[in-house]
Amino acid sequence: MMRRIGMRGRVIAILITFTISGLWHGASMVFLFWGIFNGIALSYEMITIKSRKKFWAKFSPVTGKFIAVTITFIFTVMSFTFGRANNLAEGFYIIKYSILGMKGSIYQLMHHSLKLNLGMTKTQFLIAFMAVILMELIQYVQRGRSVSEVIQKYPKIIRWSIYYLFVWMIISFGVFDQTNFIYFQF
Repeated sequence: MMRRIGMRGRVIAILITFTISGLWHGASMVFLFWGIFNGIALSYEMITIKSRKKFWAKFSPVTGKFIAVTITFIFTVMSFTFGRANNLAEGFYIIKYSILGMKGSIYQLMHHSLKLNLGMTKTQFLIAFMAVILMELIQYVQRGRSVSEVIQKYPKIIRWSIYYLFVWMIISFGVFDQTNFIYFQF
C-alpha cells in the first residue's frame, strides 16, 4: 500500500494525522501548531533519510549520536513548549527568550520559565532538574544492561536502600490529589 501512495501521499498522510492529533489534544491554535510542527518534522525525517545517513557517516558513531540526540532534545523541548503555553505568542516568547537565550543568563531562563506559569516553584524545578540528572546517570551506568542486572550486583542492604529511596521519592514528590486525567477535559 505504501508504494502506491508514494512519498507525497505519505507526507500528506503524516501531516493530516499530526494535525488531527494536535486538535485532539486541545482545540486551540497552540495544539494545532504543535501537531503541524511535529508532522513537518516527521515528514522531513522521512524525506531526507538517505541524505542524512550519508551526512552522519562522516562523523564517528559517538559524535554523530551526541549531535543527533542533542538535535532531538532541542526539537522536543521546543515542541513541548507549545503544549504548555497558553497561546502561540507565549510559546514563541518562551522559545525566543528562555530556550534560545536571547535575553541573558541561565538564572533569567529559570526566572522567565517559572514566571510563565510552568506550574513549578524554584524548588520543584530544582528537584525536576536533579531527577533528570539522576535518570541520565542511571542510563550511563546501565549501558546495555537492565536496571535489575545492575542492582543485583550490590549487596541486599544497598539494593533495599535503593528500593526504599525510590518509594520515598514517589511518595514525597508524587501528585496524588488530582483526580482528572488530562484527556477528560475534552
